[in-house]
Amino acid sequence: MDPLPPDDGRPRFSAQEAQRFSEAFAGAVSGVPASQVPEVLCRACVDLLDITGASISLVGDADARALWWSSDERAGRLAEAQYTLGDGPCRTAMTLVAPSSPPT
Repeated sequence: MDPLPPDDGRPRFSAQEAQRFSEAFAGAVSGVPASQVPEVLCRACVDLLDITGASISLVGDADARALWWSSDERAGRLAEAQYTLGDGPCRTAMTLVAPSSPPT
């Protein structure tokens, strides 16, 4: 099953939305200690996007993956399940070198 909708050539977000996201993320991390940036970015994603949770993973080679931060316990458990199952949005995003979303 393809985790992404078919690419019809249109950007996922308008230029105005992309600018708004960029400004919101930059503003969210402005003045924040480096140790708090992952938490702040996860919360900003949940606030800005139509999602209920977010996580940030560190990825090295194909076998080196680690959950760095999640917006809540559920998002963290789902991120960790990807490593156990060997499949999920993080793996797909790394394969595509692009953001990934679950199938609709």
